Amino acid sequence: LHSRQGSPSCSPQRRVLVPVYVELEVEGALPPEWLPDGNGLLATVPGAADDATGNTLITIFRLPPETEPIDAGQIEALEFAWTLDGAWLAYLRRNEANPDRLDLMLADGDGTNSRLYTSFRAGAFLGWSPDGKQFLYQTDDQVYLGDRDNKPQVLGNRASVADPRWLTSDRIIYLLAQDAGWMLVSRDLTGEAVSLLSLPRDVSYMVTQR
Repeated sequence: LHSRQGSPSCSPQRRVLVPVYVELEVEGALPPEWLPDGNGLLATVPGAADDATGNTLITIFRLPPETEPIDAGQIEALEFAWTLDGAWLAYLRRNEANPDRLDLMLADGDGTNSRLYTSFRAGAFLGWSPDGKQFLYQTDDQVYLGDRDNKPQVLGNRASVADPRWLTSDRIIYLLAQDAGWMLVSRDLTGEAVSLLSLPRDVSYMVTQR
């Protein structure tokens, strides 16, 4: 079965607007995404979920310009996220020996050379830094700064560091719980923080990269 999808798509540098067509001899291919450097696309094809763990076998394809798709690798994951340059991949999978725990895995962008970074009972991956060297994640009630080459650093609990986002590669923004609402806080990775704005409890916000 051929999965064929086409739509206009602009490269990340806004230099090229082209119709993108993907043709893979597989079923269930998801819409491709540009590599952040604009030199091709990434497509993922989910397989069947494992009954015991819920992990899904995901095949990763690289789609270079004007050449055939490359079957790059496979991972078993619940969710996954690439760095902005597509060079690194983080994903969560349920531990096969203990399905009550989640493993946070780091790997090359094609899913190869994977390694266990940490495991926890419940949590979520919150995003890579723009330079792809560090990342944010949360477990049960704590928020952490992870590093590809170093041990994690605790940033605070989920009330003191709520909904953190990356502003730059060395600064995050987050919500600090107050009695009647939130304080929007900017903090660098050394721990120096600046209070920016008081906000109501039902607020939501977005960060856009320019």
